[in-house]
Amino acid sequence: MKLVFAAATNSDAAALAALHTAVAEDLTRRFGPGGWSSGQTERGVLSEMRKPKFSRIVMARCQRRIIGALRLATKKPWAINTAHFTPACRPLYLTGMAVHPDFQRQGVGRLLMKEAEAVARAWPADAIRLDAFDAKAGGGGFYAKYGFREVARVTYKKCPLVYFELTLPPAAGDLEIDVIQDKCLRGKGGLLRKVRGSSALRPAGGGVLMIAV
Repeated sequence: MKLVFAAATNSDAAALAALHTAVAEDLTRRFGPGGWSSGQTERGVLSEMRKPKFSRIVMARCQRRIIGALRLATKKPWAINTAHFTPACRPLYLTGMAVHPDFQRQGVGRLLMKEAEAVARAWPADAIRLDAFDAKAGGGGFYAKYGFREVARVTYKKCPLVYFELTLPPAAGDLEIDVIQDKCLRGKGGLLRKVRGSSALRPAGGGVLMIAV
C-alpha cells in the first residue's frame, strides 16, 4: 500500500469529518457507547485548522482517499494534567488519531505515527504527549508498541484515561544554536547564552547552568 502524507487544508475538512465519524461508529459497534462514540463535524475540523502555527492535522492518503489522520497542537487538551509528564520546553499534544476501519491492522497507524514524529521534530518540539481511553476501545497498546511511555492513569470527568509521552532528544545539530530564548531555559539572568557544541549554558548575568540534552 502506497501512502502519501500531507498537512490538511480547508478543502479536506468534509473528508476528515467523515473519517472520524466512521471510526467512532465502528468503535461503538464493537465496544458499546463511550467517550469514543463522538464523531466530528466539518465545522469542528475547520476550527482545528484555523491557526496552523499552533495546530496541524497530518493526513495519510491512499489513492487520493484520506484513510488516516491525527492532530498535533501546542495547546494541551483539557483532560491533560502536565504535572504527570516529563518536563519539556516545547511539547506537542496528539489528538484525533484515526485510521479508517477498512484500513486498520495494515500498518497505516504505525506509519502515521512515524510521520507525526517527523513533523514534531521539524516543528521543533521536544516531546509528544497524549491521553488514551483506559478501556478496550482505547489505543494504549498501540502507543506503547510505537515507543510511547505510560506516565499516569487518571480519571477526568468520570472517564478513565492513560497518559503517554514520547520524548524527542535534540539532534546533534541543535547544539550549534548560540543563543536560546526560551522560558524553560531562563535563569535569574534572563537570556541564556549556549556554549557552541556543549550542554553548558551561561546566564547573561554570569555563572554556569548545566542542563541535560
